Amino acid sequence: METSRSNAPERRKRPRQKVLLTGKLAYLGGNVTADCSIRNLSDEGAMVVGPQVHLPDDPFLIVLKYGALHEARTAWRDGERCGLAFTKSWRFSGDAPAPMRRLWRALLPH
Repeated sequence: METSRSNAPERRKRPRQKVLLTGKLAYLGGNVTADCSIRNLSDEGAMVVGPQVHLPDDPFLIVLKYGALHEARTAWRDGERCGLAFTKSWRFSGDAPAPMRRLWRALLPH
């Protein structure tokens, strides 16, 4: 049984900014992607709302508005909500490794 995060103690180093952004969860190995809403965001992580189907852990979160790709680990899940902790981040201004740039181009809205 999953527990609600609303009563959990705050463990973040810095607070996240409340946002309402469009994102994508992507998984390089399985060619799986899912649309999501990003509800809060910081340099270290995010809380996303996505499909309530079981997706693999440790996705890449693509923040379309900011041109950012975050390699992440799943910190927690609660129904359709998921907390992600970023392990690496790139901006798509050329510093991302080639496989990440290909993933970004494949997922850009046309």
